[in-house]
Amino acid sequence: MCAAALVGLAACAGDGPDNAVKAPLALGEDEVRVAALDVPSPVAAGAAYTVTFRGIEKGDPAISFVNACFTWSGEGPYCYPVTEDKAERSVAVRLSTSVPRDYVLTGLLTYAHKDRRLTTAPLAAPLVVTR
Repeated sequence: MCAAALVGLAACAGDGPDNAVKAPLALGEDEVRVAALDVPSPVAAGAAYTVTFRGIEKGDPAISFVNACFTWSGEGPYCYPVTEDKAERSVAVRLSTSVPRDYVLTGLLTYAHKDRRLTTAPLAAPLVVTR
């Protein structure tokens, strides 16, 4: 019973077609969806750190990741090799940033499917680099 019924109202929040739970859109066979970009912050200038793309869904299990490309507050892109963990549905990249300051780190994955190179939608996260 919803709380609204206790005070005599006719409908509850969540009733009706506009509030129905919607399933995520199905992926095409050449598509990849990434749920999150995990960036450790703060990091020390010049120290290596790992950035992880998490919650990866592939339209076709044969898709392979080529690299990850990043911009630091618009500077770049710079591309790096990746390591995929299929069990965790994640892709990790080792990075290093030498200039201490606050950044918006934006990254995307490049992947191969049936002789085509494609990219995921970009994701962004704050990054603080300290001395």
